[in-house]
Amino acid sequence: MNTLQCNTGRTDINHISTETSLAHWPLPTYPRLDTCLISIPLDTVNEIELDSLIENTTTVNGDKIVRAVLKVAPIHLPYGVRGINIEKDQVLIELSAKILQDRYFDLINRNTIELALHRLNECPSITLNINKVLDSARAFRCDSTTDIWTSQYPLDYIAALRLSVINPKYRKELYGRDESVVYLARTKSRQRRLIVYWKYPEMLRDRKLSQFLKPTDFFPVIRIEHNLKTFQDIRAAFKIKDICLADILNSQHNPNIALFNRINPEYPRLIDPKSTQHRFSDIEKQEGRISILKKFDYDLESVKAFIRANVKGNTSAYTKRYIQLKSQLFSDQDESGEILIRELKQKIISAWRCPA
Repeated sequence: MNTLQCNTGRTDINHISTETSLAHWPLPTYPRLDTCLISIPLDTVNEIELDSLIENTTTVNGDKIVRAVLKVAPIHLPYGVRGINIEKDQVLIELSAKILQDRYFDLINRNTIELALHRLNECPSITLNINKVLDSARAFRCDSTTDIWTSQYPLDYIAALRLSVINPKYRKELYGRDESVVYLARTKSRQRRLIVYWKYPEMLRDRKLSQFLKPTDFFPVIRIEHNLKTFQDIRAAFKIKDICLADILNSQHNPNIALFNRINPEYPRLIDPKSTQHRFSDIEKQEGRISILKKFDYDLESVKAFIRANVKGNTSAYTKRYIQLKSQLFSDQDESGEILIRELKQKIISAWRCPA
C-alpha cells in the first residue's frame, strides 16, 4: 500500500462521544449549517493513502483535460461527504450535515463540528488532524439552515408564502408539488438565495438517512436554507471579517431572519374609509390606488407600466406604494396566511437560540 505518513494514526470513531462540545467557544446563539465547502491547509492532513486517489479530469470539446487536482474516489467517501479534492497546498472538502447521522437534527454547529470531522476521518483515503482543522478551516460556501417545527400542517405555511406579496428587490420561484418556495435577489451582484421547503418528502426519499432517523420525525418540519456562495456574502451574512469556519460557527448574527424579514416585510394595516382618525387626503389616496389596482386586476407589472406611461423620471416610490398596498389588501383578505408567516418569523428566531 502506497501511503504518505505525516504525523499520528487514525482516530477510532467508536471512542468519540456524540456529546462533544467545544467549551472554549461559549455562545448563547450560533449558526447551523447543512452543507459547506471548506478549505484546509495540506499540513492539517496526518495521512493520505495515495492508491485510493484518482485524477480530477474534465472533457472540453471531446478532449480529456487532467486538472492539477487529485480527488478521493466517490466509493471511498463517507456518507455525508460530497467530495474531497487535494490540490497543491490545500484540501477542499464538501460536507453535508448528513455526516452526523443520528444527530442530523442538530446540523453542523459549534457543538457538532468536531463529531463531523471524526466521522470524516472514517474515510480510508485521508486522516485529518482535527485540532489543526478547527483552527485553520475556511468556508468557501455554506448553507445557513434553520429547521422550524410547525404547529399546523406544513404545506399551509408554504401556501401562505407562495401567495404573499414580497419585497420587489427579490423574485419568487415555485418548485415541486407545492412543497417549496425559492427567493432570489434581482441584483446580479448578490448571489444569495433563500429556500423554504417541507422537509418530510425529502426524508422519505433518503433511504440511507432513514437508517439513523425516522422520516416521520420530520413531518412537521419546515426547513429554511440561506445559500451563501461568495466570500462577500458569507462575511456580510454573519457579520465577520474573514471566512474562517470558527468565526462563522461563533457568529451571533442570525442571517436567516434578517433575509426572511427583508423579503417578507410586514406592512401596516389598511385605513378604514369610515374612520375619523385619519386625514381625508390619506383615505382618498388609498381608495384611488385601490381602484387602479382593480383596473389592472392586481397585476403589478401592468400597474408599473401604467405608472411609467404617466410619470416622468424615477417611478420607484410610486411602485413601492402599490406593492405595499397590494400586500395590505391580500393580508386583510387572508389573515390566516399572515399569521402563519408571522409564526415562521418568530420560530426562526427561537430555533436559532435553541442549543443543540
